[in-house]
Amino acid sequence: MMMQQVPHQFRCQCQPFCVPSAVLSRYISQCREQRRRVYDGKVLDGKKGFLRSIPVTFPSFRAGRVKEEESFMAGLLAKILPSEKSFFKMFNQQAENVEAGAIAMVEMLEHFDDASAGAEKVESFEHIGDTITHNIMMRLNQTFITPFDREDIHELASKIDDVIDLMDAAATRMVIYRIDSVRPGVLELAKTVRDATAQIVAAVRVLEKGDHILDHCIEINRLENLADHQCRGLIGTLFDQEKDPVQIIKWKEIIETLEFATDKCEDVANVIETVTLKNA
Repeated sequence: MMMQQVPHQFRCQCQPFCVPSAVLSRYISQCREQRRRVYDGKVLDGKKGFLRSIPVTFPSFRAGRVKEEESFMAGLLAKILPSEKSFFKMFNQQAENVEAGAIAMVEMLEHFDDASAGAEKVESFEHIGDTITHNIMMRLNQTFITPFDREDIHELASKIDDVIDLMDAAATRMVIYRIDSVRPGVLELAKTVRDATAQIVAAVRVLEKGDHILDHCIEINRLENLADHQCRGLIGTLFDQEKDPVQIIKWKEIIETLEFATDKCEDVANVIETVTLKNA
C-alpha cells in the first residue's frame, strides 16, 4: 500500500528543546491522532462520518528525532531538578556534626585540666558546621524545585547552625575568662544540651519519611524546659555562694549561653514540626 502523504498543516511542528517533555509528549499524541483521521488529504470533522474506513500508515522518519528530544529533555530536567535527597543528606551531616560538638563540650567539662584543647575541638566542629551550612545555602540557590518550602530549608539550616555556634561560644568564654574549675551543675546542663542534639539527629534522620518525628520534637521541648530549670537553679546558687562579682559575671554569661543553645534546639524542633505538618 502506498504511504499517504500528510498535509503540511497537520505535521508535528514542535521545535526541539522548547517545551517540557510532558507537554511535548502530549502534543505528539495529538498530532498522531490527527494523522489517523486523515482521509484523501482531508480531515474528517467527525460529524459527517466515514463512508468507509481505510487504515492509513505514515513513515516513521520522525521517530528517532522524537526519542532524541525526549532523551534530551529528561537530561535537562535532571539538571534543573537535582535529587531532593541531597538536602536530607546534608541536614543529616549538619545534625550529626552538632551532636559531635555537644559531645566534645561535655568531654571538655569532664576533663577540664586541658580546657584550651577541648575548646579547640569544639571550635573545629563549629567550622565544619559553617561549611555544611554554606553548602546547603548554595544548593538551595541552585535548585529549582525543593523537597519542601525554600524558607523552611533556610530556617532549618540556620537554626541547626546556631546550636553549634552557641556551644562554641560557651567553650571559648571558659578559656578567655580564665576559668580554672567547673562549677557544680554546669556539666549536667551541658549534658542536657547534648541530649537535645541527639534528638535533633533522630528527628532529621526521619525528616524525609516523617516516622514518629513529632515524638522527637516533644522530647526536645522537654529537654529545653529541663535546661531552663537547671539554668535558674545554677544562677540562683551562683548569687548565693559567689562573693566575687567578676566571677558572677563570668559564670552567669557561660550558663546562659549554654541554656540559650537548648532554646535553639527547640527552634529546630519547631521548624521540623512545621515542615512535617505542611507536608502531612
